Amino acid sequence: MSGQPDLSLYGRAREAAELYAALTDGGPRTVELTGFAGVGKTALAREVALWTGRETGWPVHRIAARPAPGLPHLAAHAPENRPFLLVLDSPADAAGEAGEAALGVPEGAGEGPGAPGAAVPSVVEAGAAGAQVVEAVGERWPKARILLVGRAPAPVRVDHRLALAPLLPLAACGADAPDPAYELLTAAVGRLGPSVHPRSADGPRIAELARLLDGLPRSLEAAAHWFPLAPPGELLEAARAHPLLLTEPPWRQGGVPGCVRAAVRAVAELPDAPARLLSWAAGRERPWTPAEAPLSRWEAGRAVRDLLARGLVHRCGPDGLRLLTAVTAAVSPLQESITAAKLPAFVPHGISHHN
Repeated sequence: MSGQPDLSLYGRAREAAELYAALTDGGPRTVELTGFAGVGKTALAREVALWTGRETGWPVHRIAARPAPGLPHLAAHAPENRPFLLVLDSPADAAGEAGEAALGVPEGAGEGPGAPGAAVPSVVEAGAAGAQVVEAVGERWPKARILLVGRAPAPVRVDHRLALAPLLPLAACGADAPDPAYELLTAAVGRLGPSVHPRSADGPRIAELARLLDGLPRSLEAAAHWFPLAPPGELLEAARAHPLLLTEPPWRQGGVPGCVRAAVRAVAELPDAPARLLSWAAGRERPWTPAEAPLSRWEAGRAVRDLLARGLVHRCGPDGLRLLTAVTAAVSPLQESITAAKLPAFVPHGISHHN
């Protein structure tokens, strides 16, 4: 590769430090990292794993969280009486999310995520598998530190949980100041070459475009590939009309956006109360609070925590919440046209003058 830093790590210094501290503080620990597809879980897990290995000298291993009673790789390579870090990757993410397969640990240091095209387990199946492996590792290697990565919390006791939110500050809804999502998008565009590097005058348009794309690193990197084809103003107009148009690069246009497929799957796997809250929130154009939801205070609180852990909603201002755009599509009538691959094509008008 080019040796350039992973764009998905933009704005993640605080989360990286939090995970590192949680893994290295005190004795054996299990730490969980959850979030929506494309938010950067695997990139962050890779960075923290490499950081932990460098600073502590612990061996780093990675396996997929599938049922593996014998854990043959660890049995052959993991130290018996000293700490090591095990990154336990959800097979749902590893098999179902292109570009997030490798954690960058030394060759032979862990099992792969499974054969390409393998069936992607449900979040319940993945969580149960993760819980089984965590329990087996804890019994066999009591000094192990475990970083469990998945789309939703696993049914297992953990010492620390971090829900990875989109790259949007609390004031992102309506804020004009640049934010990490803006920085990631401009960096991704800049990597395409000096001829398409954004001008400073385009800053406000790019910042709004980054927010319309929910601050998801994968969507932002995909949108960057549209910049050689059209000026930022035209891209912003297209995103205002239909933000999902730019969540895939131009050469993938015409199919169901990956973020929508992930959202449809995530919504289908929700428990009852979070699903009801999501259906209610999908019809609201402005940010909302748990107190407004048609659920009891206790139900609403638990449902919001579940949705935040899965990354299906993000905070908007000090108290407000908003659904990701892809999640809104997954629970609205728009889903029917999107999942039928009828998303309207975007044909830029500025191709001839933006080279």
